[in-house]
Amino acid sequence: MSTFKYLSEAQNSNAATEFLQKQLGKNKYTSGDPYAYGEGATPGGEGYRDQLQVTNQKEIDDWHAANPDYESGKGESINGKMSAEELREKFGFFYNEEHAKQKGGFSEYGGKDNGAIYDVKTGEYVGSITGFSPQEQRSGPDKQAGGIGKFEVMQDHELKHGFRDSKRSRWNSMNDVAGAVQNILGESGPKKEPPKPKFKMDPIKHSPEINQAKERVKNYEEDVMSGKTSQEIYGKGEQLADDKYVFDASKGAAGIGVSPVSASQQGASDATQSFLNNKVSQVKKNLTPA
Repeated sequence: MSTFKYLSEAQNSNAATEFLQKQLGKNKYTSGDPYAYGEGATPGGEGYRDQLQVTNQKEIDDWHAANPDYESGKGESINGKMSAEELREKFGFFYNEEHAKQKGGFSEYGGKDNGAIYDVKTGEYVGSITGFSPQEQRSGPDKQAGGIGKFEVMQDHELKHGFRDSKRSRWNSMNDVAGAVQNILGESGPKKEPPKPKFKMDPIKHSPEINQAKERVKNYEEDVMSGKTSQEIYGKGEQLADDKYVFDASKGAAGIGVSPVSASQQGASDATQSFLNNKVSQVKKNLTPA
């Protein structure tokens, strides 16, 4: 009974496979499957990204440099349009409650001489220019409107999103600022997102131990599939029992030339005979001659 039990356990275990599974389980680049990623493979996916190299880091850095508001949650929309609140935050207009209460009275571009700017389509108040003073026309060169200089960067936004084909020849009046506001003002779309990282990984290199274990597993599986293992276990059993020639490493030199099966059977027979002889001796001692 025990002989078959140990034989079954031996057939169902594979130390080489277990070792390989354990070693590959520690490998960050593999799933634990010995054949999932062979040496030289370059697997990818979410689970490996902390170990991979980003190949387009400069592109990502350049994008963030050009979109400094992204990290604060105030990133630019894809269509380039902005609400009145976004315009104030982006370009520095301030909110004046008195100006917000006023209705109408603005120019065709939406500006007023008090520095307030409105949406020409809806009449909504947008924002006001700090320190504004109107442009003055003179016999000589006109005096530029005060407080408008810092808003000239709005032209870059207009050009970037195709709201204008070229910059204005001069930036010197409320109409220039208010006109730019009208081009940018509108319903903003989804926010622009930075480029996604592109990854690469150096080819996998297995250790000598893993390569050896893989080779042992491969040989084992080939022997099982070809029937070689089965033939070695069962095909020579009768011959070994008849010849009584096997090698049992657990018994040292005494194990050479002795069949484990025949030895087991002989041992059981000897033990049974010894037990019977002992019982016969005990019975004889208790017999009283008639």
